[in-house]
Amino acid sequence: MSKNNRANRQRKQQRAKQAQNSNSARPRADGVPSNDPLGPFYAQFKDAAGHAALIELKLRMLADKIPGLERYAHEHTLANVEKQLVAWFGAEMQKAEADLLEQVRVARNKLLHGDFRTARELLHGLGVPEAQGGVRLIEFQGRDAGGMLAQIDAAAGGEPGSFSLVSDAASTADGGIFGWLLELGNAGYFPYASEVFKRAAGLVDRLAVRADDVRAAREAQPA
Repeated sequence: MSKNNRANRQRKQQRAKQAQNSNSARPRADGVPSNDPLGPFYAQFKDAAGHAALIELKLRMLADKIPGLERYAHEHTLANVEKQLVAWFGAEMQKAEADLLEQVRVARNKLLHGDFRTARELLHGLGVPEAQGGVRLIEFQGRDAGGMLAQIDAAAGGEPGSFSLVSDAASTADGGIFGWLLELGNAGYFPYASEVFKRAAGLVDRLAVRADDVRAAREAQPA
């Protein structure tokens, strides 16, 4: 093989390798690099967070369409928007509906702020079944590399005392946000959260329709 042919072949191989590396790091449609091992967990969280944000948008839009409540649509705290809507509907909103709005608001706030352990407990109260993701937390004793590797091997083998379960941690801080992200992702909590948030958003849609009927009935009443 001539030097020119050999050089051309090397250049082609180099370009192919560069293209492969570029494609492996190219973001997917959801904005997560395709080679990111956390990609599936980010995608699950992003989906749940999107549905959580939609609830707030719909609640604020509902307040904005009701005469007298428009000013509350821009309240800094969503709880204040919700409070005014519940008061306006009065007896036309069932207690179970008001409770659902409140419980979902608190749960979505905890999830969006990364307090995953508390969010998990609140989701249980909203009907999500309890589950464990099996994520293990290792507290290394010392900084000796050999000892750390031995501890990792012991934890991987399930040796008692070599690890603890993130699901048993007393707080999000104890398991770490990273650990709890993996725990909730492995256990399937984020898709469940999405379904809960969809249910709440559907309730707000029904309230928006009901608001028109309530207004018409109140306006038809004699002064």
